[in-house]
Amino acid sequence: MLNQQITSAKVILFLGAGASQPLGFPTMESFMDILEAELNGGELAVLNNMYFGYASAGVPGRDLETVLENLRRYLMFFELAEHDPNFTGLRILGSASEAAALREAVNGVNGKILDMMFHHYGYQPNEAKLTGLYEPLFGLMDQLFHQPVLPVFTTNYDSAIEGYTDAAPRNCEFGFREGRMRRSWNPQLFHTFSPKPRRGASELVLFKLHGSVTWYEDGVGVKYVSEAQAGLRDMKNMVIYPGETKVGMLEEPYCTCYTYLKRCLENASNVVMVGYSCRDRILQRVFQEATFDNPELRFVVVNGRGCENTRETLGESLGQSLVLIAEDFEPGEEAPYLAKLHAALVPAPVAEVKWLGKTHDLVGAGPGLWAPDGIADTVFELQLQADNRDMIQRIDLRRLDESGAEAAEHWTTLDDGTTWPLGVLRRGAKKLQEFPSPATEVVLLAASDRPDGESWFGAGDSFRVDIAFKGREVLSALVQIPN
Repeated sequence: MLNQQITSAKVILFLGAGASQPLGFPTMESFMDILEAELNGGELAVLNNMYFGYASAGVPGRDLETVLENLRRYLMFFELAEHDPNFTGLRILGSASEAAALREAVNGVNGKILDMMFHHYGYQPNEAKLTGLYEPLFGLMDQLFHQPVLPVFTTNYDSAIEGYTDAAPRNCEFGFREGRMRRSWNPQLFHTFSPKPRRGASELVLFKLHGSVTWYEDGVGVKYVSEAQAGLRDMKNMVIYPGETKVGMLEEPYCTCYTYLKRCLENASNVVMVGYSCRDRILQRVFQEATFDNPELRFVVVNGRGCENTRETLGESLGQSLVLIAEDFEPGEEAPYLAKLHAALVPAPVAEVKWLGKTHDLVGAGPGLWAPDGIADTVFELQLQADNRDMIQRIDLRRLDESGAEAAEHWTTLDDGTTWPLGVLRRGAKKLQEFPSPATEVVLLAASDRPDGESWFGAGDSFRVDIAFKGREVLSALVQIPN
């Protein structure tokens, strides 16, 4: 039975190559660049012929997993030709020397890909890099959703997430049971998983849909090591899912990972994707089916600056619920993508303002004068509906002229010494507060009038209240004093 605490999560993460690129791991495109530079003439000819065939079929040519899948088809062809006396397909290759040359080129391409993957994805970045990159993302998910468990799905072959959880105050279940020598794959660990979050940090459950360079087969099962160690290259250490067929989805360790992905998509409200291009055909179908079964599902994709050219391609797979964030996935709490991701995941706040008259004396008349001065202030009622995770940075009251443009009169909650103060008082409170609670709230806004007896708050005058939230556009509400 699948674990309901995992499958009932309202937000899940899906990490692609862009989620590891800041750590120095190559993207698909750069990996293929390096590969092509390493190949000899015959090997490059095999690869280029594959590219040409894929393009004619509408498949991205420079796709690593598609290349691996077709290389395996070649290798299976050669194996059948060698061991099955009834198999005569080798005749189509022409002479024995031509067949041998093709076989050597195919084996060369396949071997160099595996060697490169071992070399480029098998190391563990330092702990500071891992924490600086991933903790702000996971911390935001904790802040917004308060889930005890956060399902994380990835198509990456590296062990960056495992390394991050070794250094961070988070537990991570990724399906391998500790043994005397090595950890062994055991999907029962997912089914019986019981989260025990530490210090408000959700526990991660990691599903590696395409395997890992730190996984290998030893004839008994699938094993895990923290880094791709020397010698494992010859022990079937790279358990890589072929991108074009569904065979791998029916076998472990992939079957459990894909089963949990499908079930999580049935119940989630948001899938946060980081650095994923959605080129894998199997996953395209999985996501398309999920949008039919779960109409409320949204895909929020952080895909780098200049990613607008991918909107159409992503939309074909993810549907109309796509929210594309054109910011790079970068380390640090102030990374620009975080604010936009926060805004995309939290409903936009709503504000209504009503004039009450001169009912309180909270602030003085003049720049920086926050003490009451014995003159009643003009008071507005602000009814604010916002998520309790939204952070208000300032509130401004601006007087408008007859055309609706801003007049010179301006009141603010920030004490800059040059602007008249805007007092904020919660309903029923006696003490002035700088900001209202970020949750749904009704507060009073108090602004001093002119001390010379004239008034800026006459019948028919119009005003605009601007509320600045961290990471959001300014929310504005208009109010007019009745005639």
